[in-house]
Amino acid sequence: MHDSVVEGSALSSIINDPSQGFRAVAVHNINRDSFVDEFYGLAFEVIETMLSQGQPLTQSSIWSRIVALDSNHSVSRLDQVYAYNEARPIYWCDLLRKYKLAREAKMLTQKAEKDMTNPFNVEEAISGVTEDLFHLLTTNKVDEDDDISLDDLMIRGGYPSKYDKINEIITKYPPSFPVVIGARPGVGKTTWLCNEMLHHVIKRKGEWWEFKDERHATMFSLEMQRADILRKCICILSGIEERIVKANKMTKQETEKFKAYLDLLKKAPLTIYDKSLTPKQICSSMRYASERYKSTFFGLDYVQRMKAFSNKNKDREFYARASNDIADTLKSLNSNPMMIILSQLSREADINKHGTVNERKKQAPRLSHFKETGALEEDAYLAGLLYPDPEHIHMNLPKQPIIMSWEKNRGASTGSAKMVFHKKTQTFN
Repeated sequence: MHDSVVEGSALSSIINDPSQGFRAVAVHNINRDSFVDEFYGLAFEVIETMLSQGQPLTQSSIWSRIVALDSNHSVSRLDQVYAYNEARPIYWCDLLRKYKLAREAKMLTQKAEKDMTNPFNVEEAISGVTEDLFHLLTTNKVDEDDDISLDDLMIRGGYPSKYDKINEIITKYPPSFPVVIGARPGVGKTTWLCNEMLHHVIKRKGEWWEFKDERHATMFSLEMQRADILRKCICILSGIEERIVKANKMTKQETEKFKAYLDLLKKAPLTIYDKSLTPKQICSSMRYASERYKSTFFGLDYVQRMKAFSNKNKDREFYARASNDIADTLKSLNSNPMMIILSQLSREADINKHGTVNERKKQAPRLSHFKETGALEEDAYLAGLLYPDPEHIHMNLPKQPIIMSWEKNRGASTGSAKMVFHKKTQTFN
């Protein structure tokens, strides 16, 4: 992928207007390697050196430098550069950047073709080259002007939680940064995520609900099926007990109400993925949702359920790479979304119901209990722990006291909020 006219015209533009030319060079990250033609690359390096030393750019001075470095080239090549006389440096440097990207993209696809010779690596190779190509294009986007306004900064302030007690601690969920919440099984972390997701896209209007403007939520349910998540969401909104729904013991009125809420959720700006996905596939789906739906909320339930390629063992390095990929992808999305990632805690975070109150309080979860996923907590803007209140865990209550403890917060304070988990209605108060 090469066009000598573009490369020669880019050099001509820089020589004709050095200040604008090298502004464009800096903006588009052009260097000697950007030129396929060896002579054009050498000439660019000479011109860059002369300008940095404050020397005037004339045809004779440039040529004498080129000959001193490599006498194998003909002066006619430099005459050709001067003949272009294109004083449009930003335009030509932008074209040169695109050719450079095309060359790099071609190399990536050729590498993927070689990797696909092994039939067991086809899925991994396709996913890998998709990720690499997208990263190549998005990281080379150029913003000529810094037009950030006060409104832009206010919008990027984040998204409030459904619960006022949580907002008093964290203020808001941050955009473009992951939020990690750890809990042991059965505490209600999936229900927590569903509550926050519904609050993000739906608001009450009188006796019914309406969708919030410019909001869309995407959830990766790696454990439960889409139908289970929808049933849980309907119970949260309608107040119908999930136990009754599962047992198919709803009254006629409850059945009609349940159907009405199902119709509501089918129209809601909500997408649920329920297949086992690799970290790269999750990142690709996030980018797709951001481009197509302008998704402003992502939920991942839960991170230990992520699929590994080639049956590789899921070790700390696996989660570190996954965490970095998700954090980088989240940062690159134009929709400025928030993301809540759920994680299992190790068995050490279990609280002994039969111990004394002081013993139970000492057994409360800590950040070190994140199960093999310490990198997630390191990359996260907020890290929280959801666990039963040690003072009441020994009681079998229909409304279970719960503690939401925010142990890490880059932007504000940390602290704990005591709440109540209503198991029947799948809500927190």
